[in-house]
Formats: sequence, C-alpha cells, structure tokens
Amino acid sequence: MAPHDPCPSRGARTLPLPRAAARLLSVACALTCAVSCTTPRRTTEPEFEDWRVPPVVGEAGRIFGLSGSFASRNGTAEREWFSVRATLEEFLTDRQAIGAFVLGQYVNRTEFLEAERQAWIGGHYRLHHHFDERASIYVGPAIGVARYEDARARATAFAWGVNAGFRYWLTDRTAFTVEPTWLRSEFEDKDGGPTDDLLVLWGLAFSL
Repeated sequence: MAPHDPCPSRGARTLPLPRAAARLLSVACALTCAVSCTTPRRTTEPEFEDWRVPPVVGEAGRIFGLSGSFASRNGTAEREWFSVRATLEEFLTDRQAIGAFVLGQYVNRTEFLEAERQAWIGGHYRLHHHFDERASIYVGPAIGVARYEDARARATAFAWGVNAGFRYWLTDRTAFTVEPTWLRSEFEDKDGGPTDDLLVLWGLAFSL
C-alpha cells in the first residue's frame, strides 16, 4: 500500500497564477454587470431614500426662487401694490425643506399723494407633496421681522404667517411657481396696530 500523502492537494491540477487571476476577474465583471443591470439606478442624493413617488425634477439640494405680484384698486381711495420676493431653500428630505426669504412691498396711495414701503425678512419651513415627477404643492409656517415706512412714520415688528405654493418644473432646473402667502405683522398700537397681508406671488424657481 502506498504511503499516505499528508498533502493530497499537492498532486492536484492547479492553474498558473496569471490564468487564475484572469478567470477571477472575468467572474467579478460578470457579477458586477448582473447587479448593475437588475438594480434601479439612483437618481437622487443618498439621503433621499424615502421617496413615495418618483424623484421630482430639480427638487433636491438648494432652490432659489424669485416671484412678484401687482394689484390695483380704483375708486375714492385708489391704490397700487407692487410686491417682490426672493427665497432660498434647502431640502432636508424628499418632502421637507427650510429656507429664508426677503419680501418687499410698495404701495402707491394716490389719494394722499404718498407711498408706503414695507419689507419682511425671515425664515420658513415647507412640507411638500409630489403629484408626479414635475408637479408639487407645499405649505408651511414662516416667521421674521417686518419693517414699515412712509413719509410720516417708521416702525419694526415681529411677523409670522403661512406660505404655500404650487411648483411645476419646466426643465430640469427651472420651474414655474404660484405662491399664496399670508403674513401678520404685530405692530404696536401707536404704530397703527397689527396688520395682515395676503399676497399671491407668481414667479420662477431655479435648482442650484
């Protein structure tokens, strides 16, 4: 009987090192291709993992918005309103965003031959609901500081309110927006008391 070989694999057929490495590389490439072909391609940042609908075009990262409105009222007290707002917001998740805004309003009062100027600066929170990959609505609270000025008085007050909107992405980076906004400015009685402003702003948003 032949003596027991303590290393039975020594007599087994082995591949030269270059050929073995080539086969391992081929297997790895095949597995990688199979995984990449069966796994959906990620189209958003890693933190956006809880999408309930397909990712919305442009709604990730930062968005800059510019909007405005014009209104007039005729009669014994004729007035014209001009409003412009700039916003910058950052998405925290696919549905939640925080941001800052600057809003200015110019009111021309022809009955007194004078103008009023009011400005707000503050921050907002928005909760988004996505209809499809291009359209969404949002709503949330806003807080800030209001400043009023005319020919006879100046005043500053705390302001709060609600901002909402509809956004439709025309391209991957440009969207059309409609944003109703209500703001209450808590002016003191000596400055005329609290005021309420309801604006509907139309504009554009840009994905940065």
